[in-house]
Amino acid sequence: MEDHNFVKPNISDYLDYRKFMIDSYNFKKRNTKKFSYSRWAEKAGFKSRSFLRLVMLGERSLSSDSIRDVAKALELNKQETEFFFNLVSFNQSENFKNREFYLSRLMKTNVAKKIVTIKDSYRFLTNPLTPRVQILLAVSGIEKTPERLAKILRASVLQVNQALESLKSLGLAYLDETNQQWNTQTHKFSLPDSVGNIALQSFHQKSLDEAKNAMTLPSHTRHYSSVLLVLSESEYQALVKEYDDFEKSIMLKYSITDGKNKRVYQLNKNLIPVSEILTIVEHKTSITDPSTSSEFTDETTGASPKSSLCSEEIL
Repeated sequence: MEDHNFVKPNISDYLDYRKFMIDSYNFKKRNTKKFSYSRWAEKAGFKSRSFLRLVMLGERSLSSDSIRDVAKALELNKQETEFFFNLVSFNQSENFKNREFYLSRLMKTNVAKKIVTIKDSYRFLTNPLTPRVQILLAVSGIEKTPERLAKILRASVLQVNQALESLKSLGLAYLDETNQQWNTQTHKFSLPDSVGNIALQSFHQKSLDEAKNAMTLPSHTRHYSSVLLVLSESEYQALVKEYDDFEKSIMLKYSITDGKNKRVYQLNKNLIPVSEILTIVEHKTSITDPSTSSEFTDETTGASPKSSLCSEEIL
């Protein structure tokens, strides 16, 4: 098994700057004699020897000036420093507009392209718990033993162990022998869609079954909505692409940091035809006062039928 302490962390693989700092420290500590928090802080120009440790623990934050100092101590190049600056600003921003701003800057980098496509979807989806175990391994601050993961997911230890072994064989997770904790190799992943992919179809079927069963949960813990649209084939393809881009943006916006007071949610997307292709029948009509006929509403106002929406929260 590859020793991950010998692999230098790549900043573009991270959506949590504190996790990047922790991994960078562990890499330095393992590979450089006499390396310590004190030496690291001194290199960054900080008087407090414990400052960087407190930052990694989430007890302190980085200022705009200190971001550059830490980047220098991390030996980041110009492009990596810019990425680090945007990532820290995104993680620490409490204002929604600021988070949106730094999110857009991150989206312009290769981080949005760092989503790993899992090729062996059958092995990945055979155990429905596998994707959920994978996402939990990316959460910091929680215990990642089979026993703890089983309790979180309300599953048996045997099921979780099977999921972990599948992830290990796929190169998506590894066991840290020093603390017996499991870790992820990637924070973001997706599966290729294919009509002939039986495993993926089975996964979606089970997801739909779970969604139906979840209707009995308290209304503040789940949300259902539905929208009806009238689309051409080209509009349908454009909407699919727009939604795919939306998925990437929310993966960044709600990036995994710590697991305090959080839970795993699954967002399902279903865009399906509910009618045959429409055939327009032309009628010869006389000039009529629009105000006396509701049939002319769309033509006179310029409104489009596709603006008719139906959205409902099931209580």
